[in-house]
Amino acid sequence: MHLSNLPWATILLTCITLSLGCDDSTESKTGDTTVDSAPMPDAMPGDSGESQVDMGIPGPQVQTCEGELPAPESGICDAIEGAGNGILIRGTVLGPNQVFEGGVVLIQDRRILCVGCDCSGEAAFADATRIECGRAVISPGLINPHDHLTFTEGAPIDHGATRYDHRHVWRRALSTPSNAHGTNADSNGNRWGEIRMALSGVTSLVGSGSATGFIRNLDRLEQSDRSDGLREVRFQTFSLGDANRQLRRDCRWDYRYTELEASQFSAFLPHVAEGIDSYAQEEFRCQSTSFGGGQDFTEKNAAHIHSIGLSAADYFRMVLDETKLIWSPRSNISLYGTTAEIHIFDRLGGTIALGTDWTYSGSANMLRELACADQWNQAYLNGHFNDRELWKMATINAAIATNTQTVIGSLEVGKIADIAVFAADAGEHYRAVLEAGNRDVALVLKAGTALLGERATVAALDDTCDAIDVCGAEFAVCASREFGESFAQIQADVSSGRAAYPAIFCDPTPPDEPTCVPSRPNEFTGVQDENDGDGDGVSDGDDNCPEVFNPPLPYTGNVQADSDGDGTGDGCDESPLNADMDGDMVSNEDDNCPFDANGDQTDGDDEEQDDAVDHRIVGSLDRLKEHGADAW
Repeated sequence: MHLSNLPWATILLTCITLSLGCDDSTESKTGDTTVDSAPMPDAMPGDSGESQVDMGIPGPQVQTCEGELPAPESGICDAIEGAGNGILIRGTVLGPNQVFEGGVVLIQDRRILCVGCDCSGEAAFADATRIECGRAVISPGLINPHDHLTFTEGAPIDHGATRYDHRHVWRRALSTPSNAHGTNADSNGNRWGEIRMALSGVTSLVGSGSATGFIRNLDRLEQSDRSDGLREVRFQTFSLGDANRQLRRDCRWDYRYTELEASQFSAFLPHVAEGIDSYAQEEFRCQSTSFGGGQDFTEKNAAHIHSIGLSAADYFRMVLDETKLIWSPRSNISLYGTTAEIHIFDRLGGTIALGTDWTYSGSANMLRELACADQWNQAYLNGHFNDRELWKMATINAAIATNTQTVIGSLEVGKIADIAVFAADAGEHYRAVLEAGNRDVALVLKAGTALLGERATVAALDDTCDAIDVCGAEFAVCASREFGESFAQIQADVSSGRAAYPAIFCDPTPPDEPTCVPSRPNEFTGVQDENDGDGDGVSDGDDNCPEVFNPPLPYTGNVQADSDGDGTGDGCDESPLNADMDGDMVSNEDDNCPFDANGDQTDGDDEEQDDAVDHRIVGSLDRLKEHGADAW
């Protein structure tokens, strides 16, 4: 039942208007040990409705399965056709909490039937088509939760050393034309963008546009996706209604939605704080409070895209409300010279997903975005994240950000069989994905159906797919089946007139790729030397965080942020916030409203929120959506 149809809806709206912006839960998450508790899709048959990813297991266990894995006769995988409708893939399986070296994934009827060392007990095992991949890693298909598909046909834009303070500044200065060969769901412009993504192992995309068939578009679902239990994501570039580039002080924005409307989306992905100035800060302030004209979109069904110009306290607010962060480092660095302080967000317990943005200033595909994230982590974050944590940003964390984690994002029994197989060296696990190129993507399955891969392997699953050359290797892509038009026909079309950016890259770095090295003219260069070890423009002797990149920027008051004033910069401080931010003599950890002083901690509705700041009179809203009017 839709809330606006209920007779008491106006009462709820009044309550919301009177509420303060204190967050919904004071219980923080710890990165790798908790599953996001956002509203989940309906449970699948036999499923508890809750993903088993990271349920209290501290890290991945590695199990070497019995039996020797044969090396492929050629290429990365060998295929042996079976008489049944099952598919058995063997290699190094990257499970949610365990790596199975020499493991197997068994698929039947679009779903994962078995994951582990031995699936021989399943009826589908004996006559399944076998894909033997030796040392290759078997990963969930990658999920890209941030792209602009109708603007991805063009090549990167060269803006030289110029950097901007906010997205509206470069929007005035740079021309960003839409796809020259169409932006509709049946256009070759959109199809080309999806093919480029699939060639990097992507099976699901949030792109503010779609091509009918091929990659799953989480914000443009087809009926088969809905039948699989998925619910549509709401993606919004201008949630403030500020496409006209006008800053409105005191939250006087023309919001695209009310917070009540946004609360009813399965997942809400707005662009927030894309910049490093006061405008970016105002974007977040007005979308994280119900007061002063604000609309609180910082909620547990939300994942904020970009989140650059934020303080440690802002990230803490996001974490407390279980708001996720979608990180697009290459585009951020290319346009603004720096990116979100994701290490602080992670240290506070936040969930981070990774997205490409678009080709104009971002990465051409998800493998290149992973490469940038890896480079940034190693060079500028002092290796804060391990390989598995980076890989999760493109798999299960992206599913959590889009509220699809009970259906996709990890290799678990009952989930949709979205799978990508990557070439690997002996002993490689997650690193194989982080360092992969187009030639290393041996097979991509969406819901158990081949999208592309090595030609002989794909032919064992579908012999109608189009033969293509990928860096000298014989591949196939199932464009004709999905689009009714072959890869060669689409390629010929997008090569006419204003030619599209390539879909396949054989050199490690695509031509004219936007930079992943931070720099701003006359501020910092990102160059690391004996005087400035982190390249942030502050000499080590004066740097309050000399091993982690933390330059002075407009949103930090042009000083290196140190929120608790202890002399250690937020970027390398294990506890960057004052223990009692609101000064009410109750620690942040125990405070049911840590941003507003409320020493008596009154909580009449047992919602763990002080009555004076409780916008969950509205604890009500969740219960009402679950149980209807009778909950009153």
